[in-house]
Amino acid sequence: MSRPRRISRPHAPHFSYTHPLAEAATRRCKTEHPLYRSGKNKVACGRCWEAVIRADALLAADVQLPQHPPAFDPKLVDQVAVDRAMNGEAPAPNLTPTERDMAVRKLRDQGLKRSEIALRLSVSKSIVDRALAERSERPPPVLSIAAA
Repeated sequence: MSRPRRISRPHAPHFSYTHPLAEAATRRCKTEHPLYRSGKNKVACGRCWEAVIRADALLAADVQLPQHPPAFDPKLVDQVAVDRAMNGEAPAPNLTPTERDMAVRKLRDQGLKRSEIALRLSVSKSIVDRALAERSERPPPVLSIAAA
């Protein structure tokens, strides 16, 4: 008596869309083998995930980033994210309140009106008003990675 054949099921995604490298893995998977992503909720195949994660690790080692980043500091500002938001790039980066306040103040210094700032940063006018009212005396520390 033979055993019944097992029906193969689609593989579960390796990581979800919330992974920091999901966009890069999806882009690579679409480029390398576009027919793979026919299923629902698939971000990328295992081979593409591995390639993207290894490339990210090599880049981090090349620019000498710490293996374990320091604990999240809400007062730290990612200047690249602020610049991207100020330029209106899509998709808009998720800014911390400190970063958003900095972007609001910089755009105001450039002469933009409240409504223009709110539209550029995809926030409400009340958030813009609050950021302009809460001018801090000392600028927050800025996170920057020097290009080698």
